[in-house]
Amino acid sequence: MVMMDSVLKDGFPALQILTQLAEAVVASGEDADLVKSRVCARIAEADKAGSDQGLDHSPSGVSVLAASSTT
Repeated sequence: MVMMDSVLKDGFPALQILTQLAEAVVASGEDADLVKSRVCARIAEADKAGSDQGLDHSPSGVSVLAASSTT
């Protein structure tokens, strides 16, 4: 959560972060399709949770950053 708080406090819009993360995941040739689909599903959950308003405290937002850092 510390990384996410830092990024959002620096003024980066959550929706832009989610969009760029999704693009990077899809373009990645290193990860299996199943891994990509799981990460993208978490990104969609975080986006639906409210992006800028809910990302910093939503379980989905935490999961997206955790999943993306382990892939």
